Amino acid sequence: MSRALSLVGLCSILLACSGLFSQDQAYQPEEYIAPELVEQVPSSENIDPQNSAPEQDLCSQPIPTNVPEDGRCAVDEIRCGDVVEGNTSFGRMQFGDEFYQSKYCTPQRNDYEDASDIVYMLHVEANVRARIQLTSDCADLDVAAVAWADKNSCPDARHNISECEMDTSSAGGEVAVATVNRPKDYLVIVDGKRGLEGNYSLQVLCDTYR
Repeated sequence: MSRALSLVGLCSILLACSGLFSQDQAYQPEEYIAPELVEQVPSSENIDPQNSAPEQDLCSQPIPTNVPEDGRCAVDEIRCGDVVEGNTSFGRMQFGDEFYQSKYCTPQRNDYEDASDIVYMLHVEANVRARIQLTSDCADLDVAAVAWADKNSCPDARHNISECEMDTSSAGGEVAVATVNRPKDYLVIVDGKRGLEGNYSLQVLCDTYR
């Protein structure tokens, strides 16, 4: 009798428990995913911040440079302490080997007439030494400073030029000019060898020496 009651009790328990689970709630075994199929997410500790984004080529985008359409020689006036940027491809072909050699700027012939140039008017106060530094990592550009007071017209080989300084170093350089007792104006020319054109940065550093 006791065995029969035990079987009846067990059946009652099984029937009661089976009602707790619906067909939708039945146990489903977890799907097995092979380790090689799991997407590997790199740890933030292994990410190099310098390589997280593609490097931008600073030379691929020309720096917009405003060149007046009225034929003026200088595109703008600069002074001590100024930093200007531009791209010589926006300029004009105003200076060449004949000018630079005849005015004793440089004895070299580098086909400067094949490249566009950008010209600035620099005003230097009395008793001041000005250093004009050119940075041109994108192209082999040179810098020259020519004593000239008329920003509206460019000198040529026929004009009398009292002073010309030029640096023909690769990809930039520096020229220095100095005034005595009175201010003086210069044309600062950024020009390229053998037709080369590109972005540049120009900085004017000055100090009073008297």
